[in-house]
Order: sequence, then structure tokens, then C-alpha cells
Amino acid sequence: MTETLEEFLRRLAEASPTPGGGSAAALCGAVASALAGMVAGLALGKTGYENVQSDVRDVVHKAEALRRRFTELVTLDSDAFENVSLAYKMKKGTDAERATRREAIQHSLKEATLVPLETMERAVETLHIAQDALEKGARSAFTDAGAAGLLAKACLEAAHLNVRVNVASLEDAAFRDETQGKADDLERRGTALAVRIAEGVRTRL
Repeated sequence: MTETLEEFLRRLAEASPTPGGGSAAALCGAVASALAGMVAGLALGKTGYENVQSDVRDVVHKAEALRRRFTELVTLDSDAFENVSLAYKMKKGTDAERATRREAIQHSLKEATLVPLETMERAVETLHIAQDALEKGARSAFTDAGAAGLLAKACLEAAHLNVRVNVASLEDAAFRDETQGKADDLERRGTALAVRIAEGVRTRL
């Protein structure tokens, strides 16, 4: 993603399938990781946080890496869906063309499923660092850590929708079941983290 936020939002609002929900999910993840990094960064070198300097520095580094990867996933998700669209537009006049088209569709759907699956994985990682930021980062910014948790949870759920809709069209039952199982597990783990973050924020209000 090299365009400005305004340019991306303009394209998102257009009557075009890309960018879509998967890219929007990744953008939520990028914002969430940036917020978690900010909360941790505010505690770096500050009085009262001497015992957690290594921890908050680790959060800052992880947050930066996650933000960069989410930014890449914004584009990767759009690219993957465009490949699916191209596969569906392939010729299907002969048996050979239909077979080639079917294979291309299945391949592109698998690739389009793996992108939101990774987005889910990164969302769970972001929830982990948001929790660390809440517990060890700047106490004055605890609501920002809470916002990071909420945005990471939105990223997780939105990406899960994309995984589910793509695997529903896959013929490879083993891949379909394995991928859906991974996605369901990620959502369960991420939801538990999001609940803990929300509870932690409420106790501080």
C-alpha cells in the first residue's frame, strides 16, 4: 500500500470489488498495531517504568513489524481477489477450457484464502501486544491500548469472514477443513484476548 489514506478510502468507496473487506480488515490491523506501539513507546525511558523497559521496547519493535506487514496485506488481499475474478472470466467454451478455468479458480481461491488467514494470525499477534501495552505501557494511554484491542478484534473478525466465504467454494476438502479449523481457532484465541483487554480497560476507568 503506497497510496495515501484518502486515496485508499476513495477506492474503497467505489463500486468495485477491490479493495474490499479483506483490505479494510488489514488496515484496521495496521492501525491497531500502531496504537499498541504508541502506548508502549510512551513508557520508553520514563520514570516509573524502569522495570519494564525491555518489555515495552519489545512491544514497540513487534508493533512496527506488524504495522508494516498489515500494510502489505492491504494490497495482497486486493491482488488475490483480482486473480480470482480473472480466473472466473477465463474461457469456458470447450471441455479443455472449462477444466483449465476450474483449476485456475480453485488455485486462486486457495491463494485468496491464505491472505486473510495470515491477517487473522497477525491480528492475534496484535492482540497480544495490545495486552502487553495495556499492562506495561504508559498508564495515561490505557484507553489507546483498549482501542488497539477493539480494532485488532475487528480485523480478526472481518478477515475470518473472507476465509469462510472463500473456503466454501473450495473442492479440496482437506485444505478446506484444515484452513477453516485454523481460522476458527484463531478467532477463539483472539476473542479471549480481546475480552481480557476490554476487562482490563474497564477496571482502569
